[in-house]
Amino acid sequence: MSKLTIYGEIGKDVIDTKFIASLQKKTGDITVKINSPGGSVFHGYAIYNALKEYDKGKITVHIDGVAASMASVICLAGHKIIMAKNAMYMIHNPQSGGFGESKDLRKQADLLDKIKSVLMETYSNKTGIKNNELAGMLDDETWLTSDEALKLGFVDEIKNDTLTKVTNIHALEPNEIFACYVINKPLNMNKKLLKLLELSDGASDDDVLAAVKKILPKKNEEAGKEVKAVIDEALLSKKITTDMTPHFTKMLQVDFQGTKELLNKMHGRAKLSDMLNHQDNNDTSKDRSKWGLDEYRMYAPNELKRDPKLYKKLVDAEFNNQD
Repeated sequence: MSKLTIYGEIGKDVIDTKFIASLQKKTGDITVKINSPGGSVFHGYAIYNALKEYDKGKITVHIDGVAASMASVICLAGHKIIMAKNAMYMIHNPQSGGFGESKDLRKQADLLDKIKSVLMETYSNKTGIKNNELAGMLDDETWLTSDEALKLGFVDEIKNDTLTKVTNIHALEPNEIFACYVINKPLNMNKKLLKLLELSDGASDDDVLAAVKKILPKKNEEAGKEVKAVIDEALLSKKITTDMTPHFTKMLQVDFQGTKELLNKMHGRAKLSDMLNHQDNNDTSKDRSKWGLDEYRMYAPNELKRDPKLYKKLVDAEFNNQD
């Protein structure tokens, strides 16, 4: 079976034109693996529609880590959606950067409301959840575990029968490490686990937990500090909000390196203090071709005032790259 991946931010790491070009080369059944914090609504819907229109075979979507924001929409294009037991699913209201006169902000707000209605229609078509309930879920920025996503109808199946070798030192409790090995499988089927723990085939769950406890890393405190450091940095750079902290803390404990890499790819918001404290950059020779709205606000705010067309272009680009 052919495979495509959507790993990273949509519109930056995953570009609609490149993804669709790869999709068009495929034949037969396809597996699409997703681990994404979301991104551009319009890049996302282009990918979603291309997957829905694929007529050369069935599409199975695997949510490997997180399907958040626009990624939670793309995954619904699959004929079957399978979610990893320890993955997360998140839906929220569409977002954009705001700058300009009151009439500009009202216009952006109206557009965001229209996009929200489109998102709710997509979610409702899959789950059957009514719009008034979906609106509340989007307003609250709802994070769902695999069990919750399955119960509500966002996914069709939970991948919960995989035996995974424990390599993550950030799992702090014996039962967490135990869960990495044994997930809905008869204990005596896990021969490798029993051999590793020097236990016989007839060992009980209590025997396994006791043996795991003996080999727990001695530096649990240091591991906890590493998790906290990553969370603190994500909060500081505004990649996550305070209410998202418990979810990402758990994800770091289950898959520290993978979650850290995901957070590194996420784009935070520039601090208001940074914008206010920076003066115009008078180095006219500096290449600004890759500057976005945040860079101009920080380094050349006066240029934005002098050039309304430039400002509008940057606002449109900022909006198109946010979900």
